[in-house]
Amino acid sequence: MLGIDVYQGDGKRGKYPLKQVPMKAFTESDFVIVKATQGTSYGHEDFFEKTMQAAINAKKLVGCYHYAAGNDPIAEAKFFLKRVKKYIGKAVLALDWERGQNKAWGDKTWCKKFLSHVKKETGISCLLYTGLDGIKQNAGIANQYPLWFAGYPNPKYSGWKVPSFKYNVSPWKAFLIWQYTSSGEKIDRNTTGMTREAWLDLAAVKTNISTKTESDVRKSVISAISKYKGIKEGGETHKYLINVFNNSGLCKRYKMTTKDAWCAMTVSDAFILTSLAGKPGSGALFQCVECSCTKMIELAKKQGIWNEKDSYVPKIGDVILYDWQDPGSGDNKGTPDHVGLVASCDGKTITVLEGNYKNSIGERTIKVNGKNIRGFICPKYKLYSSEDKPEEKKKPEGKLYSGKFPSLPPRGFFQFGDGYLQYRPWATQIRRLQKLVNWIAGTNIKVDGDYGKATIDAVKKAQKLLGVKEDGLFGATTLAKAKSYKK
Repeated sequence: MLGIDVYQGDGKRGKYPLKQVPMKAFTESDFVIVKATQGTSYGHEDFFEKTMQAAINAKKLVGCYHYAAGNDPIAEAKFFLKRVKKYIGKAVLALDWERGQNKAWGDKTWCKKFLSHVKKETGISCLLYTGLDGIKQNAGIANQYPLWFAGYPNPKYSGWKVPSFKYNVSPWKAFLIWQYTSSGEKIDRNTTGMTREAWLDLAAVKTNISTKTESDVRKSVISAISKYKGIKEGGETHKYLINVFNNSGLCKRYKMTTKDAWCAMTVSDAFILTSLAGKPGSGALFQCVECSCTKMIELAKKQGIWNEKDSYVPKIGDVILYDWQDPGSGDNKGTPDHVGLVASCDGKTITVLEGNYKNSIGERTIKVNGKNIRGFICPKYKLYSSEDKPEEKKKPEGKLYSGKFPSLPPRGFFQFGDGYLQYRPWATQIRRLQKLVNWIAGTNIKVDGDYGKATIDAVKKAQKLLGVKEDGLFGATTLAKAKSYKK
């Protein structure tokens, strides 16, 4: 797809986009990205709104971007989100990071703080717009946020024909959008390998999975891929799905291409696109991201979600694997050849959504316990939904000791054999001490005013609960801990 990005920069441009933007470029573009804010006090709200509405009315895909001024990144993120609030979920969001008018240029943490705040508030991963210098500054967030790359093989060029030129944008694996012109024609031109569906996926608010039912989570996995049914192998959408897989970083042993079988990749993408995939041991719902059916089974076994029984009646969102050499008797334990997602099952017939199906994404039906079933991967969806989660039992708030605390003797602690404690006033303090340690340790020593062996043993038990040295010497440290101890 091809698109333009526009801004009201100097106040001299017309307030209506078609007065500012060449009509032909606006009409021919597939997407329009509009500058929304800069810093924390940017004006031009009227221009932003009219441009966005004109693009939406013209059935264009839309985006909004913020130009970093280098102030507090959280304050700038909040300012941006406030202005684009009505477009969140509809427009792709982006952060423009460049040298001009940016007093934080060179700061390697600024973008991360801004982007993290936006993601925290919306669940959306913003695009990071920058050039080669900006890439170096933001290497720490490479591949966490999609790259909108600014690079101009010919600074004077202004056409729709995309230049044949390759940039090394490492440590990003690839850019998602490329701004390839900056010729001063009042717009900048861009290209992307995304489809309309992929653009809308990028714009969509990612709902917290804990607010969904198990059924919702299962259906979301199928929906992530079903929208791509009928795509052409080798086409732009196929390339987009390959990039989703490769850029996830969850299967580093092999980089997929358009020439590879892509059934396992499609299944993996369903979980990647719904943010339910993760590395082995990560705790994610699906820790089996692979481009190999055999290795996908190995990972499923390690995660404890592999079901060897061919007769299993699957649920929507389960993963089914096939072996085309299945002899047809007993549980098949051969080498898997193909894999798909269970889109539905009525107890007798399974409908499966598959990538690499007739060079596309399509559906196949197979009988429950039918021939060629190798087995199933059954993610534990229930653990990742809001259903049937036991309420955490809150530990009752403890109470402080309500009795009187003892005063410490002149030497600073109570000690067995201390003749000073034999004086009558200290017997009262020892009785207070005995009542206190009985309450803390649950002991039942006699409250007799005698700091003897039974009292010392009770003090040691109390000291253990208080987390202090268990020496039987009741001093300032033990007393301080006792005063703050709750039971």
